[in-house]
Amino acid sequence: MTEQEQFDSFMKLAQFRFERWQERRTYEWKVSLGLWAVLIGAPSYLKAQGVAFSWWATGLVLTGLVIGHAWFWVRNNWISNQMDIKTAFHFVEHAERLLTGSGREPEERLHPEQFRKSCSPFEFLSYGACQSQVFATAFLAFGLFLVLTFK
Repeated sequence: MTEQEQFDSFMKLAQFRFERWQERRTYEWKVSLGLWAVLIGAPSYLKAQGVAFSWWATGLVLTGLVIGHAWFWVRNNWISNQMDIKTAFHFVEHAERLLTGSGREPEERLHPEQFRKSCSPFEFLSYGACQSQVFATAFLAFGLFLVLTFK
């Protein structure tokens, strides 16, 4: 491959990863918004149906929902997003080195499973977008708990 072909290839790979990152962020928020809409709409529907709830069962289900959303949705998307954006920058750094002939050596790219294992379990909670999703879900679930268990 010529240097121009290598540069173009690196930039296409970077663009592919960046587009994956953008698309995932879009549907990640749409799913969370859908969950929040259900949490907001559920009380009036369930109350209208005359469904009775015990406080412990409601608390258990809603706690499981908040933890499941945080761990299996927000965290997994964060890991995939981190991997894609870091990979995009990895390829841009390769292209930049070809273009300028200098710059720092790109870090070794981890295999997806290695990357997933290298992330600390609760690191995702230090990022604002993840915090927003988790706290909004917890807040709405707590509101639903109050509405369903106290008359």
